[in-house]
Amino acid sequence: MKINYLAWVLLIAAPLSFACQSGRSIDVLFDKNSSDISAIELEKLTNWTHEVKQALPDAESIALGANAETGEDEPIILGRRREAAVSMALKKLDFTAPIFYEAEKVYVVRHGTYGSDPYGDVKRVEIDYQSACPRSCVCSYVKIIGPTR
Repeated sequence: MKINYLAWVLLIAAPLSFACQSGRSIDVLFDKNSSDISAIELEKLTNWTHEVKQALPDAESIALGANAETGEDEPIILGRRREAAVSMALKKLDFTAPIFYEAEKVYVVRHGTYGSDPYGDVKRVEIDYQSACPRSCVCSYVKIIGPTR
């Protein structure tokens, strides 16, 4: 009987735990040996920032993580340029937070490490947004945004 009661509690409570997620992530992908944000990626980033501002307007922090492939020209420098390009784009989109972390290290990864998954592309900058929610907002008012990775 206790097992059935526990199962019902978990079944009912599980969806509620996801409603209080206060962070969002997205990857900005790049072409090989490029630090230019493509029009497609800029549109994706613009839409994402708009959705996040609507759903979680009380920003706490934004963290960036830069990646490059081992076969790219000067991958560490390239990763820094990619990170700078994304940082500038976020500022132009007025997507800021009191705490803004830029990566201390550029991750250089061997091509094919993540397989053929388009979201596993190594040539990217990862953006992690953390809202002050749930501390400063009511979970029932948080709009859930679909998968971003």
